[in-house]
Amino acid sequence: MTAVISNSLHWQSSLSSDSIVEGFADVEQAIRIILSTPKGNVPHRPEFGCEVMPLIDGNFKDVAPLFIARATDAILAHEPRVESVKISALQHGEQQGFAGATFNIQWTPIDSLIPQNTTYRV
Repeated sequence: MTAVISNSLHWQSSLSSDSIVEGFADVEQAIRIILSTPKGNVPHRPEFGCEVMPLIDGNFKDVAPLFIARATDAILAHEPRVESVKISALQHGEQQGFAGATFNIQWTPIDSLIPQNTTYRV
C-alpha cells in the first residue's frame, strides 16, 4: 500500500476508495458521515451524529420536515466548515418512507475554505 499525502488543509481518507478526498469533497464526505452516524455511536463524542434513522419508515409528509430539521442542526453543529445549509425534499411515487425520496443538501462553506485568488493587481 502506498502512503497518500496531501498538501491541502482540508483532507481525509476516502471512504469509497484507497485515495483521499480534499477541499469540498472532504466536507461532503464529512456531511455523509454525520448524517449516517446515530447519536451515541461515537463513545468519546456522544452528541456526534444525527437522529434521522428512526424516521426512515415513517410517512414522507410527516417525517420529511423532521429529517430536514435534524439534518440541518447536525450538520451545523458538527461541521465547522459549513456556514449555512438548505435541504429540500422530493417524494417519488407513492412509496412509504424514504425509499422513494430524494433529499437535496446545499451548503455554503466558510470563507477560509473558498480558494482565494493569489494574483494581486497594483
